[in-house]
Amino acid sequence: MINLFNIGFTQKTAEEFFGILKKNKIDCLVDIRLNPNGQLSRFAFEKDLPFFLDKLADGCKYVHRVDLAPQNELLKEVRTKGSAMSKDYKLFEKEFNQYLEKKSKIGNFVEQFKKYLKSAEKSLFFPKNIFCNFRLNL
Repeated sequence: MINLFNIGFTQKTAEEFFGILKKNKIDCLVDIRLNPNGQLSRFAFEKDLPFFLDKLADGCKYVHRVDLAPQNELLKEVRTKGSAMSKDYKLFEKEFNQYLEKKSKIGNFVEQFKKYLKSAEKSLFFPKNIFCNFRLNL
């Protein structure tokens, strides 16, 4: 059994982001962003997160799993105004789930993170109910 928390970092300060992780005693942050260095929040850059997590979230570990992120082609399609996917998010969900099943290494997820297994619970820390690919991994 595993505790999975999905935390968005946009619309959060560094204090809020790391405070949520610390308060909830998160042991490992699995980053599933395709480009973990192209974000607006400087504290969320891939090379800085391990340091900040260790110091500000009680030694929380960091792992980047790009294989769990939607690929560029899929992101481009869903972001193209007027495209079928931009009009119907369920089409994106279907394509992304097919990608996860066929091409990702999702099968080794439990093996890789078994030391963090606790109970089957999902919690969302997004400020509002939004459509995003990260919730699809839960």
